[in-house]
Amino acid sequence: MLHRYKLVPIAPDTLFNLVKGGTFEVMENSFPKDSKVINFFLSFETNTIMLVVESKEFEEVLEGATIPLYTGDILIKKIK
Repeated sequence: MLHRYKLVPIAPDTLFNLVKGGTFEVMENSFPKDSKVINFFLSFETNTIMLVVESKEFEEVLEGATIPLYTGDILIKKIK
């Protein structure tokens, strides 16, 4: 089965600062519009939280293959 996944690394302190208070949004140009978070896990090797994101615009990944790392910029804006 083919999937269209990317791994998106997020530093734990960045995520904590975002969710500890206020509202935020991921800017429109950061990910394809159809992106959705499928899963997440803590990577002890890189000390990051890895989001598994799916989009029809990502290249296909075979079942059991290594999911490629997302290398684009992630733009986050605090609303409140």
